[in-house]
Amino acid sequence: MKDEIILISREDLQQLVEGSLRRVLNDGAKSTEKGKTKHLTVKQASVLLDLAVQTIYGLTSRKEIPHIKKGKRLYFVEDDLIEWLNAGKQLPRIKTVFRKRYDKRF
Repeated sequence: MKDEIILISREDLQQLVEGSLRRVLNDGAKSTEKGKTKHLTVKQASVLLDLAVQTIYGLTSRKEIPHIKKGKRLYFVEDDLIEWLNAGKQLPRIKTVFRKRYDKRF
């Protein structure tokens, strides 16, 4: 390939750069949207949550964990599982003891 010098007007260069940036930004936005709906299998969910596969099946049968059932297959949305996991955070022990005492009064 020969080294060539290409002459381009300032307006054409600006349009070329703007068009390239739009494509890059749109591709980044699309990949971010796809990341929001990452579907996991039972095995992948068990690895993410560090639970046994049988425990995952038990939680789904009792409808205690967010899941999707298509036919005989189970799927999980990664963000839903992380949100579900974070919803189960425990308060520090001191606050928990205080809460129990407070709840007994009322």
